[in-house]
Amino acid sequence: MNAFVMKRIAAIVLVGTLGASSTAFAGEQTNPPAPSRSAEAQRQTGLIKLIAGGSIATLGALVVANSHASSTVNTGFGKVTASATNTGGMVVGLGMVGGGVFLLYRGAKDRKAAQTSPSIGVMVGRQKGVAITKQW
Repeated sequence: MNAFVMKRIAAIVLVGTLGASSTAFAGEQTNPPAPSRSAEAQRQTGLIKLIAGGSIATLGALVVANSHASSTVNTGFGKVTASATNTGGMVVGLGMVGGGVFLLYRGAKDRKAAQTSPSIGVMVGRQKGVAITKQW
């Protein structure tokens, strides 16, 4: 496949992935999640970001891997090797990998924020005991 076809495929998949996951980014803020947002909605948003980020990072890695080509030809004088690197493809691929990793990070952060974990407290003094609480 030539570089033009690879760039076109990467662009189509990138636009499709981002378009399909547009609900995950609607109203996204850099502040911590609002208390009115349900844990289930936040978990689902995190899952969409994880899937989109993994897809974009994988496609970026494929673009980077296909941005270099080399060929070896046996001649009467010996082996002749020629190689070429598509710098534009390399930059696009690395950008996709970086964006995908960022989405993976944000998705994992959203899913972790949606989880509730029990807290354990130990009481010492006149009254001794252990308290395990979980908030929903």
